[in-house]
Amino acid sequence: QRYYSDDSGEDKKVANDKLAALLKGLKTTDSARKSPDREVKLAKPDVKKPIKRGKDGKPKREQVPANLDEDVVDATKGVARLARTENKKKRTESDLLKKLMSVSKDAKDAKEENEVAGESAEPQSLSSLFSDIKIERPKPKKVERREALDSKYKTERKDLTMEQLAFLQKREKMRREERVKTQVLGSVDLFSGSPLGIFTGPMEESSDKDMLVTWRACQQRELRILSTPSPRNALEEMVLLTKQGKLWNFPVDNEQGLDYSNDPFYKHVFLEHHLEPWCPKMGPVRHFMEVVCLGLSKNPFVSSQKKLETILWFKDYFERPENNEILVHSGFWEDSSEEALSA
Repeated sequence: QRYYSDDSGEDKKVANDKLAALLKGLKTTDSARKSPDREVKLAKPDVKKPIKRGKDGKPKREQVPANLDEDVVDATKGVARLARTENKKKRTESDLLKKLMSVSKDAKDAKEENEVAGESAEPQSLSSLFSDIKIERPKPKKVERREALDSKYKTERKDLTMEQLAFLQKREKMRREERVKTQVLGSVDLFSGSPLGIFTGPMEESSDKDMLVTWRACQQRELRILSTPSPRNALEEMVLLTKQGKLWNFPVDNEQGLDYSNDPFYKHVFLEHHLEPWCPKMGPVRHFMEVVCLGLSKNPFVSSQKKLETILWFKDYFERPENNEILVHSGFWEDSSEEALSA
């Protein structure tokens, strides 16, 4: 229904009411506008930490020392944080880790020497497992053609009679004789060249030139076997086994043939008493040395003297003037002058 300017006022009012009702039905609420289905999610930039770079602009990488436990590394970093400057922290951490790495290397070398020959220390990797696998590769065409001719030749020979085979073998023999006659074998004169003049004269012949060292050893072994009679009773058999090093001492243990009477086990295990005269009672230095003693006590491949030398090295390191001054000012070390006054 259309309305024109010359229509009555009631018709215009009805039209305005209908328009208002239509707009009212199209009106949306705030809850509908804020619904999660209609909300547009935009990508947000990820905030990452800045990459640490050195003087040359290359990113720094934190190097984790190998063959060391995390507790030892953490304790070392705790001691290194006591230094004032960043360079001093790095140098302290580097010196301590270098000493621990040397002890770990000595233990590893001793462990390798202690391993039984033929015993695999580490599990086989996938590369070693697959290295023994044979892979069938396609053969070249020439090899396939030659194999086909050989197989054809063999199958043809199977069908021949004995007389035919004898004739073929005789013909092959005659061909080989003719081939040998045609070959020319030239002789070589070893003394035809001019001498170099290196040797002044003939060498003196030794009296035992025909007697090699290996043959002499074999001859002595045979004489020793012939001159040594077999054991006649159990006592002589035990004497023979003792000379050969085959007699076991009972009870049988993993220290067979070794004498540790001068190096008892408690010198290897109980090491904390070496810290009492000089190490602080508490603090990061004490924690670091306790971790070092714990690691040394669990190491069976280092002698007790080497463990004591390692502890004394750390004692000398912490008592250096440049290191001791930092520890004293930080409150983790007692000053020698204060100890003298208190005494």
